[in-house]
Amino acid sequence: MTFTHVVDLDYKTRVGDKIWQMSWADEFTDYAKWTEVGEPEGYIFGTDWSLAYPGITILGASHEAKEWSDRLQRPMHSASIETDRFSIVLVFSEVRHRKISEDTGVVRQTVIHL
Repeated sequence: MTFTHVVDLDYKTRVGDKIWQMSWADEFTDYAKWTEVGEPEGYIFGTDWSLAYPGITILGASHEAKEWSDRLQRPMHSASIETDRFSIVLVFSEVRHRKISEDTGVVRQTVIHL
């Protein structure tokens, strides 16, 4: 999925302060290194995935999208994307998507929060 003509983007971490402190070392930015050093406690940033929950939400007629629509004389939209590690709110023109793989492989990993 590609958001086009992004004119405003706000990024915030969803990882707590204590977890950041535990996860500051370089091995947390590379999954292979993290496993090599014994999988220490902390948040592993170096993965090729993120828990997409609660996911993407279209924010409807947000003030920011209306303001940008007026400025650019084009329809603009607003959405939020939330995962386990970040929250993004953006104002954009369009969303484009395309199928990038025929892969139907087995799920490699699951995470269950208790």
